[in-house]
Amino acid sequence: MNKKSTLSSWFSKKRSSSRSITRKQESPSSPTFLKNAAEQKSENTIQIEINFKNKFLTKVSIDRNKAAELTTDWLLYKVKQNFKVADNRGQFTTEISRIVALKTTSKSIALDYWLTLPGKDLSVMPDKVQLKTVISNRDIPSEDNLDNKTRKYGLEDFEICGLLGQGAFAKVYLARKKDDGKFYAIKQIQKRNLDQKGKEGLLEEKNNLLRMKNSRTIQLYLAFQTVKKEFIV
Repeated sequence: MNKKSTLSSWFSKKRSSSRSITRKQESPSSPTFLKNAAEQKSENTIQIEINFKNKFLTKVSIDRNKAAELTTDWLLYKVKQNFKVADNRGQFTTEISRIVALKTTSKSIALDYWLTLPGKDLSVMPDKVQLKTVISNRDIPSEDNLDNKTRKYGLEDFEICGLLGQGAFAKVYLARKKDDGKFYAIKQIQKRNLDQKGKEGLLEEKNNLLRMKNSRTIQLYLAFQTVKKEFIV
């Protein structure tokens, strides 16, 4: 389940530049990094510093007035190109080719999520931010992500970022998938809490999610289990 609805709503009313943000009263639901940007005097330039495995450091400067014209895809491409130039001996060619995302060193989940979304503009970026690379643990998956159908996944293939919700029989976590750098919601169910009716209900839930292909609905990407737990992604 790709957790887009809640995080995306944080940005729905905040697409203006940082200049306009400073003139508005921020709501309590605004992302932390946008609140911080509003509290600071806006600069004319966005300064982004990116660290690659503590081996290379690159900086990207963006004219604040042109930030809305640049996208998250452009930033990722620019960073990878800069690191390719810095790695003049080719020692880290494989790792650089496996950079799939960027994330904040301050662990701002809202901004981290925004940076994983394709085609999103950079006007929401704070005046100064430090990022580091997210490197896939294997070859970058193809666009159609067919690898999900052939490769076996487990909890070790995800970085758990926090608890989203909890019910009587299950917990839902926000996690980043290590091979593509994207965020997903993982539902964890304790098998001991499921009677026969509960097991049948879980199977029905999986089948229903598999049939749903609408982008407006929650989709099932993966399902796996351990001896004691079931996981739905």
